[in-house]
Amino acid sequence: MTGRRIQVHLRVEGALPPGYRTALQLYANKTKLLGWVRAAEGGGVEVTIQGDEAAVAAAHRWCSHGPLAGSVQRVTRVEQPREAFFGFDVRP
Repeated sequence: MTGRRIQVHLRVEGALPPGYRTALQLYANKTKLLGWVRAAEGGGVEVTIQGDEAAVAAAHRWCSHGPLAGSVQRVTRVEQPREAFFGFDVRP
């Protein structure tokens, strides 16, 4: 049985490596999450993730450390109403 589907918006701040967004996209595709990631104004990235509650929580943990070369300082989370997504995109 799967859990409740949710959607959250994350703001990830810190010294993120250039491949952070692509690495997150690979993680999201592997774990069947939907949404998008993009560079945030002022640095860091913004992420919208939708999926099973447990999978979204795991993605939040992933975002808290990211790929090996990164140094995440803070992740803020805001729950959102679900939208229709057909995959996980890296946006400009």
